[in-house]
Amino acid sequence: MGITVRPATEADHDWLFQLHEDAHKELVEAAYGPWDPEQQGRFFAPLVGDHDVHVIEQDAKPVGGLYLGARGNDLWLELIEVRPEYQNEGIGSAGLR
Repeated sequence: MGITVRPATEADHDWLFQLHEDAHKELVEAAYGPWDPEQQGRFFAPLVGDHDVHVIEQDAKPVGGLYLGARGNDLWLELIEVRPEYQNEGIGSAGLR
């Protein structure tokens, strides 16, 4: 399993939003009702805009995203998402390493 991580580009934005929907839609709908793409887009915009975003790839295919925050000397993992069909395979852990 060849896992790599690369900085996200503007061209990745639509894919990252689709990943976000795929990873969270079921949970959002269970807690808050139907998934509203416009509303979720407004929530997603600062996630992308305010963080250092990376794409996790398996064998050169995008399968996940990492959102890192930084302020001063502090660095944190804001969010990690892996496409549902690739979860529980160690991809997220490998991407963090």
